[in-house]
Amino acid sequence: MHIICSHCKIENSSQEFYKDNNSKNGLRSHCKPCHKDSVNRSQIKHRDRYIKNYQKSNERHKVSGYTREWSLKEKYNISLEDYNILLVNQNNVCAICQKVSNKNLQVDHDHKTGEIRGLLCWTCNMALGYLYDSTENLNTAIQYLTKSLIPN
Repeated sequence: MHIICSHCKIENSSQEFYKDNNSKNGLRSHCKPCHKDSVNRSQIKHRDRYIKNYQKSNERHKVSGYTREWSLKEKYNISLEDYNILLVNQNNVCAICQKVSNKNLQVDHDHKTGEIRGLLCWTCNMALGYLYDSTENLNTAIQYLTKSLIPN
């Protein structure tokens, strides 16, 4: 099957066109070389916008680091350096499951006293929260997990 490109007006085989599931024939209206040319012109035209977005992205990372530092100080009264010392003391793993997290470990603390207990992955931190930081609830959960409730 041969198609005429809507840009260059040259007739090409269907293999010279990118697929487009939204079109009637399942192909784009312009050939691959015209499409690449269009993309290149668009990138040149909007280059300044791409550069600005890249710069904003870098600024966000800087702000993000500042926000993390501010948040640690505000919520837990520790510095980023204190956090990093805790992390090193825990060998960069969650204090409960001992797994390395690809995200920042969360600061676990006693909600009554504010005392920091350690750094936890999101899952372990949530588990303690759902158990209301209660050792009684945790012991009950342990008992539940170690016995079978359904008879064989």
